[in-house]
Amino acid sequence: MLRKHASRILGLIAALLALTPKLPAERLTPKPHASDYPVHLKLDNLEIAADSLVHSFSRGADSFFVRGYLVFEVAFYPTQHASYRVSPSQFALRLNGKKQALYPQEPGLVAASMKHPDDGSYPGFEAGAGLGGAVATIGRPLPVPRFPGDPTGTPRQPPGTPEGAGRPDVPQPQHATAEEVLRQTALVQSEESSATSGYLFFAYSGNVKKLKSVELLYTDAAGVHVLRLP
Repeated sequence: MLRKHASRILGLIAALLALTPKLPAERLTPKPHASDYPVHLKLDNLEIAADSLVHSFSRGADSFFVRGYLVFEVAFYPTQHASYRVSPSQFALRLNGKKQALYPQEPGLVAASMKHPDDGSYPGFEAGAGLGGAVATIGRPLPVPRFPGDPTGTPRQPPGTPEGAGRPDVPQPQHATAEEVLRQTALVQSEESSATSGYLFFAYSGNVKKLKSVELLYTDAAGVHVLRLP
């Protein structure tokens, strides 16, 4: 009898869990105003802003470097309370005034290139993702504790490291991987009704120091609009 009731209770719990809505993935948060970006463009019912991040992208304390791509953050601000369409296919990149434009790459392709680089080296690194979890040292190796709490084997943490960072008995902050952040913050096709933003990735293996002009092109029903990045 007890087993029957327990089975029924477990079934009810499973049903409730299935009905519980899943929390959405943490997307990129746009800045408060379009004017907070280096360039912005006002259209009829929409204001678009952009910033060049060269080879990096981030979310919160997690920052990453991606080799072989130019990264741009674009943000949309509706001027009226109406839905609007967002699509990476509306963007293109023109470098040094060349007629041949570059187009955004799929987030999955960018993530795969970070995970499996052609040269066998790891192309991305986490900067600002909590240095206490992985402290790089130069010179002789740090002493290894002989027993828990051994003062002679506990390395000194760099200035500014959170207390308890790196200690196995202290819960460490969890940080998203580069692939997770990339997929969650990349600009994707969607219908929006409020301000939104996301990253665009353009394949580029040249020297960024040789870029004299960088123009992000946005196309809508009215034509092509140009955002000139400094």
